[in-house]
Amino acid sequence: MLSLSENELSQKIFEFSNDGIFVLSLDENSIIEVNPAATKMLGFSREELLAMSISDIHPREMNLLQEFANRVLVKGAGWTNELTCQTKSKKLLFVEISASIITMENQKYLISMVRDISGRKQMEAQLRMFSFTDGLTGVANRRKLDEYIDIEWRRAMRNQLPISIIMIDIDYFKLYNDTYGHLQGDSCLKTVANVIQKSLIRPGDFCARYGGEEFFVLLPDTDEKGALHIAHRIDKNLAKEKIEHCMSDISASVTISMGLASIVPNSKVTSSQLILEADQVLYKAKKEGRNRAICFSEN
Repeated sequence: MLSLSENELSQKIFEFSNDGIFVLSLDENSIIEVNPAATKMLGFSREELLAMSISDIHPREMNLLQEFANRVLVKGAGWTNELTCQTKSKKLLFVEISASIITMENQKYLISMVRDISGRKQMEAQLRMFSFTDGLTGVANRRKLDEYIDIEWRRAMRNQLPISIIMIDIDYFKLYNDTYGHLQGDSCLKTVANVIQKSLIRPGDFCARYGGEEFFVLLPDTDEKGALHIAHRIDKNLAKEKIEHCMSDISASVTISMGLASIVPNSKVTSSQLILEADQVLYKAKKEGRNRAICFSEN
């Protein structure tokens, strides 16, 4: 029966491991050995890697890497963490690193097992995106909206900046669905969502589907005048689409009603109260004939 010595077995594991293995000199912060999987992962030859320092591979993560290396030294235990590293082609990889200290001939070395988890990270990002996206229209859903409002509300309060919201409802949408069918109704919702999204120019402006035929626009650093300007832009852009609505008694095409509310947040007011104010004036806009935008301050 064929048997391998401990050294031979270690060498085989080193050579045939699917994970990259790096042997680092702690004194010089240099790479003194790598396995074939490491060269394949990063695109460098063995000779190139041995001429490099760890900072060449982890240019963005050196502080964190040093912190964990020190922790391993102090505690004498291994650690595992997720970092980024850079390939020869400057591509950024997400990697999981498991490291531990070994002592040979009275000298300590850091052994790092590196696994490429870029595919997993990409999948996690996609799943996160799907969990925050309305499946029909492609804009954000209520879950993402709740998270975003909380962030922007606290920022506006901290910096004493105005924040505005626009509640949007498609006029006579039930009649539209009953007349043209649900497939066409879905198409209408997609078009309206796209119009709203394209009408928001700044990166921080945010659109979400609030439910049914209602949409929600959050405008950081925007006062009432600015919010009204954006509301009129949305209305104008929707009119250009000319979505036929033969059952509407206010227009030959699809229209929207909008309720606006603005505030500089303080400790006495919550975001829920601002939403309620916008919802109240949206109801007023619908009651007064639809196809219009009303600001809460106009009450």
